[in-house]
Amino acid sequence: MRRIRKFFGLAPARRLLFFRAWGTLAKWRVTLWCVPFLRWRDRLQPVCGVDEKEAASSGVLHDTVWAVERASGYLPGATCLVRALAARELLARSGLCAELRIGVAHDARGRFEAHAWLEYEGRVVLGSPDDATRFAPLPLLMQRRQ
Repeated sequence: MRRIRKFFGLAPARRLLFFRAWGTLAKWRVTLWCVPFLRWRDRLQPVCGVDEKEAASSGVLHDTVWAVERASGYLPGATCLVRALAARELLARSGLCAELRIGVAHDARGRFEAHAWLEYEGRVVLGSPDDATRFAPLPLLMQRRQ
């Protein structure tokens, strides 16, 4: 009950962003589950906005990351890759071009691990900055078009 009161205490724009984030997360969760990577990877090239600086200064980045992190708690299977893909898509719709990074590492027992995070202007915006140093990043899958 407290969650519901807290949700309706949000500004209408934030509630709408939450639902957009949840829908985008769900879309990526189903896509990753049902569609082979080679069939959807070419659709990942972002269309960047004309005035990226204005979008960045308006709080879009912070609000989008907030919405994706909150909404992911209400979607089973919202892995780091699902969250990064969803946030990247929502940011691209707002005119910001973030880079999806995927890294690999071995844990303490020598087992293979992989992790995804999102970077904007060289800094980690979704995921932990520690993850970017712990995991060896793979080459960029989707690079920003100049």
